[in-house]
Amino acid sequence: IDGESSDTLGVVAENTSESSISAELSKEMKYLAREGIIKDGRPNDIITRAEAVTAAIRAAGLETTEYKNIYDRQFKADRAISREEAAAVIFRLTEIGGAAPGGEERQFNDEGNISQWAYYPCKKLAEFGIIEGDYNNCFNPGANITREEFALMLYRFIRLTGR
Repeated sequence: IDGESSDTLGVVAENTSESSISAELSKEMKYLAREGIIKDGRPNDIITRAEAVTAAIRAAGLETTEYKNIYDRQFKADRAISREEAAAVIFRLTEIGGAAPGGEERQFNDEGNISQWAYYPCKKLAEFGIIEGDYNNCFNPGANITREEFALMLYRFIRLTGR
């Protein structure tokens, strides 16, 4: 996931190699970088909506499009994506991929803070094992998601759907 490209968001360098991937990154980020879904770096930085959608499209094996010169005021592509928004994006992929629940229903301590529109996607992703709570069993739905947290969600999606 590369937010530094001026032409296209989410561009991945050709021939990403194991040696070009930082040792600080999680195994999930390293895997996604090798697969051309994301670009390594800045795991603790937030991810924009455009970067998240681009990476999600790649993870699903769908065609990507360039975001250059697109100014959608409703989408706000350069805005950080929240945890519940990210969950909604990944949930849409599970619908495409035909994912089946992988576990039991899960309760978060801050479940009441999840927006109504995001409640079902968040609950299903928790059931699929794609999202988990923090050390306090909170999902923190309104918080911005980091690049590494989003990569972990994508990695779990890929494992669940066999992509």
